[in-house]
Amino acid sequence: MAARIPTDCNGVELDIGSRIRLLSLSGQWLNELPSEEIADVKSMIGELFVVEEVDAYGQPWIRKSWMSSIEGTCRGHSIALEPHESECVSGQDNLPPLKVVLNCTNGYESKIDSLVERLIAGGLTYIGVVGQDCAKIEDIIDEIAVGNGSVPKFVLTTSHPEESLEDVIEFALSLTGEDAGAVQVITL
Repeated sequence: MAARIPTDCNGVELDIGSRIRLLSLSGQWLNELPSEEIADVKSMIGELFVVEEVDAYGQPWIRKSWMSSIEGTCRGHSIALEPHESECVSGQDNLPPLKVVLNCTNGYESKIDSLVERLIAGGLTYIGVVGQDCAKIEDIIDEIAVGNGSVPKFVLTTSHPEESLEDVIEFALSLTGEDAGAVQVITL
């Protein structure tokens, strides 16, 4: 069976880096979670996310992490979406700033270029890169943001060699001012 093309509730095709609004959640899996996790997951409805992955079945995946400064822990949930559960908002005006941690487990791959272009078009304000080739990838992201120089986009970039994904997420969450807000993690 061939994988289906991932789409939103309006039939708009989704890909890694697409920004979506979570409209609803369905499926038995939700009722099987512990009650405190159900509340966390349901709190995601109405929020904006970046598609982090498209699986072999054509389902787009999103994730949210919550930091507990009191406990010093991070917990999160990843969710595979059905088409009726999301709406693509990429390209819409007045979107809130977008912060991304790019977890590069395989180092630089050419698909990172088009991903970064989609993220910049979707309002990317910060991207922290962790993993293999992270410094090189940060330089490439800077070049993509500047483009030919005629209409450069300002994107705060950082690379984090020798740091854990959790440390980079915590750093991204600690940003304030224009760069305050939620963090999306994309693993490639």
